[in-house]
Amino acid sequence: MTGRMKQALGLIALLVAGCNASALALPRQDDGAGEAYRPSCDERDATIEIRDWRGVKYDNDTHIFDFELYVSVSRFTTPCHGMRVGDELTWDPEGWFECDVRDDEAGLSAGFSFVRKPVSLDDFIFVNHTFQCDRGEAETIPRNRIAKARLETKDSIYLETVDVNEGNGTGTEMESAMLSGGVEVPHRLPRLDCSAASEDVEWEIRDFDYHAFWMWVTILAPWQTITYLQWDLYNSANDYLVACDFYRSATVKYPNEDDIFGPDERLSCFDDDLWPAEDYPTTYMIFDKASNNLTIEQSWKYDDDGEETAFSVVGSKILPLECVDERPENSIPDVTRRDCEHINTTIKADSVRRESSPKAEGLLAAPVLS
Repeated sequence: MTGRMKQALGLIALLVAGCNASALALPRQDDGAGEAYRPSCDERDATIEIRDWRGVKYDNDTHIFDFELYVSVSRFTTPCHGMRVGDELTWDPEGWFECDVRDDEAGLSAGFSFVRKPVSLDDFIFVNHTFQCDRGEAETIPRNRIAKARLETKDSIYLETVDVNEGNGTGTEMESAMLSGGVEVPHRLPRLDCSAASEDVEWEIRDFDYHAFWMWVTILAPWQTITYLQWDLYNSANDYLVACDFYRSATVKYPNEDDIFGPDERLSCFDDDLWPAEDYPTTYMIFDKASNNLTIEQSWKYDDDGEETAFSVVGSKILPLECVDERPENSIPDVTRRDCEHINTTIKADSVRRESSPKAEGLLAAPVLS
């Protein structure tokens, strides 16, 4: 750490110590019944307000500032303090700051980064906020009633330059800035409390949909082939549903599309709302179009009576795809479409690998294989 950075951190400490105690807002708002306020998970639009910005600049190119952060959707308020050294033109990992109020039990936290945006040289702030939301009585599975949620936004803010009696005599002020963002709610959690059911795994393949298009375009690029493969995979052992959705394009002449999805291509079934990733199973598929053989690979962990158990399960099945090709007359470009009937079926696990690791303080115990 440079001397300039140490000096700046010292200035931040002085500013924080001098804050008015009344500014330390509660991390959550009482709903009148003594419970933490949790908004509905259906509320996806939020406003973040930056209030009462006050900053001081110093001769060592350091800008020290503080403000109050308010989030409408969670009713969360916290003081925030930070610094910027020089006029950085990129996101600075060392420039990420956690705001004062944090409540891990209530899932509440906020942080920000304040930088100079490239080209325009606007002041640019990036805010991250986490909280809990309520899916409501329609959610019948207790572990999924209360969900983690997150809100991220980044936008320009416009600071007024003012004269101050500190630092190099230059400061910044802003009464208020309103930022908007969208709330993200994660995927419903799998069941991770019973390992017995994982010894006998059978997946459900729901609405398996495969279709392909061939287009003859020009002599230079005669054939453009596009294939779609999508379905939902459900595992009753861990009560987990994940979407598998894939798109491929290639230059393959009709009617051959076997090489587009081949036996050596291992693809991940992954939804954007699987966060944090370690809370969810990992799922891969291999679809050999030449034989219509679908292979599923899935891994997940349980916490059973103080012992962590990991499962790696593999299963495969040849799907009875029935397809029809259609080529409209006089179409330009020349197009042929292949549609296959949707399939609902099951795949039984061929192999289950189980690995248990007793939890211990300090050093981790060696895994036990079975």
